[in-house]
Order: sequence, then structure tokens, then C-alpha cells
Amino acid sequence: MLSKQYRLAKRTDLEVVRKQGKLVRGQTFGLLFLENKLSNKPRFGFIVSKKISRLAVKRNRVKRLFREAVTKIIKDVKAENDYLFLVNTKSLDKDLQDILKDVTKTFRDNNLLNK
Repeated sequence: MLSKQYRLAKRTDLEVVRKQGKLVRGQTFGLLFLENKLSNKPRFGFIVSKKISRLAVKRNRVKRLFREAVTKIIKDVKAENDYLFLVNTKSLDKDLQDILKDVTKTFRDNNLLNK
């Protein structure tokens, strides 16, 4: 479970990142990120629309997988940004290892990791 201090909880925070953030793409998601002036910890949000699947069970499963992938790399992520994952349909048939590889590769390719 992603701790509360690492979540983009307010709708207004999500909207700011959505409108002003820079978009990069992974194989299974789009990632918007924006510099965060309020917190010294990275914050994450996840959007899985009904276009991905009409079934809430499938949407929630994908969100859980992405949250788990983020918790595994959170110690290496640059702290001064807010991140918003825009999940696409390719992620429905992926398991945790595939999503973790894609998230790590996308963060590394865009210099969003400390290492």
C-alpha cells in the first residue's frame, strides 16, 4: 500500500499535474510529472479510466499493480516531483514484474531516478 504522504490525494493536485505536467510514455502507461514545491517527498496519482475496462475489478487490479511497482522503486525516485500515471489497455494482461520493468525503464530513461 502506498503511504498517504506519497499520494496525490486532492482532485485539484491531480488537475494541476494533468494540465501543467510533462508527458512521457512507457509501454503500458503515460506519465505526467511536474515539479512539486510543497513537499520534499515524491507524490503519485493513478488514473485508470472506464475506457480501459468497464469492470471496476480489472481497473482496481491494474491500479494495485502500479501502486506496488511504485512502492518498490520509491526510494530511488527524485523527491521534488509529482507523478501522475495514465494507464492504458496494454497493462490489463501484464503482471507485476512486467509493469515494474516498464516503470523502472521509463523513470530511468527520463532521468527521474536518483541513481
